Amino acid sequence: GTVIDLTVGPLAGPFGSPNRIEGGAGLHVLGGQFARAISLPRTSYCTLCQSFPKKHDGHLDKMWFASDAPASSVFVPFYTNTSGYSSAYRTGHMAEYDDRSAWWVFDFVANWMDLNYRLMSIDVADKIAELQNAIDRQ
Repeated sequence: GTVIDLTVGPLAGPFGSPNRIEGGAGLHVLGGQFARAISLPRTSYCTLCQSFPKKHDGHLDKMWFASDAPASSVFVPFYTNTSGYSSAYRTGHMAEYDDRSAWWVFDFVANWMDLNYRLMSIDVADKIAELQNAIDRQ
């Protein structure tokens, strides 16, 4: 809904996808360049780091990690000074499909969404919100 919305107008890819063709028609329509999106089809992961000056207030430093393209992933917190984390984030590699791997699950969703982003994003956005809210409540 903003002037830089990548799901509508010349900045959008097919079917409202934010995954536009790089160097595509949008550049010609706008007559110049536009900002690079954070979530690209070739994105392998995204991290956001968060630290707090007062650890005694219950705030813990963490890295928020999203597997594959952030637009169709869930940001999961990884806390500093922890001794372990979910096996879904330790399983598999990009060269071989493994549905126990968080990366492959989110990559699978991202690839299917490219078929018709506008329609599929409704269900995916609801599920992302549900999962993200559950994580935030913990």
